[in-house]
Amino acid sequence: MIVRVGKTYNINKIEGCSLEISFSPPRSGSYELICCGNKKMEGIIYSGNDKEVLHSNYNNSMYTLKFAKTLLYQCVYIVKINIIEVKSVQTHLSLRIEDIQEPTNSLFKYQWGILNKSNGLDINILPLWKYIKESNVNIGIADTGINYNHCNLNGYINSDLAYNFVTETKDIKRKYGTEYEHGTHAAGIVAAQPCNNCGIYGITENSNIISLKIFGESNDSGIKVSDAFVSAVEYSLKHNIRIINCSFCGTTFSEKEKKIMEEAKDILFIIAAGNNSYNLDYKKVYPACYELENGIVVAAMDREGKMYPTSNYGQCIDIIAPGENIVSLYGDDKFIKANGTSVAAPFVTGVCSLMLACRQDLKPREIKKIITSRKNVTPIEGITNCVISGGLLNAYKSYVSLMENCE
Repeated sequence: MIVRVGKTYNINKIEGCSLEISFSPPRSGSYELICCGNKKMEGIIYSGNDKEVLHSNYNNSMYTLKFAKTLLYQCVYIVKINIIEVKSVQTHLSLRIEDIQEPTNSLFKYQWGILNKSNGLDINILPLWKYIKESNVNIGIADTGINYNHCNLNGYINSDLAYNFVTETKDIKRKYGTEYEHGTHAAGIVAAQPCNNCGIYGITENSNIISLKIFGESNDSGIKVSDAFVSAVEYSLKHNIRIINCSFCGTTFSEKEKKIMEEAKDILFIIAAGNNSYNLDYKKVYPACYELENGIVVAAMDREGKMYPTSNYGQCIDIIAPGENIVSLYGDDKFIKANGTSVAAPFVTGVCSLMLACRQDLKPREIKKIITSRKNVTPIEGITNCVISGGLLNAYKSYVSLMENCE
């Protein structure tokens, strides 16, 4: 059966127990397939030798099959739907494939981590934005500080809770300085929003991004980064900060740092794997190698689906995310590309905040299980021994899995 994008098909009878559908996208972009019926289903979509299992979930007395992915122009995709519930009643199905509209902001064409038209390998966030994009979850950016003045962050920074743990003072609004570039870049990936259609989209619309400054050029106090971070975690526990983005690493083990992260069971730590090209099974960096049940360690992937050359790897790393030429914020109104695990981690931070926005009662270990499950990532050939999950962050799959578990 050949179907067209944007048209609904009602099927009242299927010979045998399966239905095979073929379609070709009219353009490269993000698409969602939804099939509803009166029987339980499972499905597989494939193009050439690539096969991917579709989700099946029970919802409001109807059985629903959902799938979304970035698909490529002129490729032919086959969807095979199997009826796995045997009933004497006639099978009724309603099938539709929708083209997900992409943003029109000026720099979106450079945001391949959100939409990769060259090979379809991105975090699959556009179809999730149909269901949820806003979040009020408190997200801490433990970094060099954040430039609140950037036009794409205006209104998305919680300056009341921002704090400088280097100087042990409240982190007040400031003019732009180069010291804050790293933290600003990370914050932009999580929550930037275009101004007058100019700029980039972050993963979530969230006005509770909180600067937790733990290092930077102004560190004249002699406070170690690990000690500043310990203070930041203690502060986060007091102020209901649920997720902390940790785009930093070092080679020195800190018992105090590990202990506070383990004890902060209500905080999810998103941790950059580091950029040393190390196999972390043999050479350790921290906090990536603390092996926390409330921590997700993130490696970096290039645009072609390979491990970024400088990214650390190993069996303490949970997942991979985009980490090459990632465009984000610079100065008061400028943009710059950066590489590495520091820019990969904020992708995971943003997606986790959307999961938590859907279910405020989720524990960090539960979010980690959903995000890093092998059935919820996009499998990436060649990284099975480099990353535990064997795959790329997949926002839509994680969301569908979460919704299934809510039924």
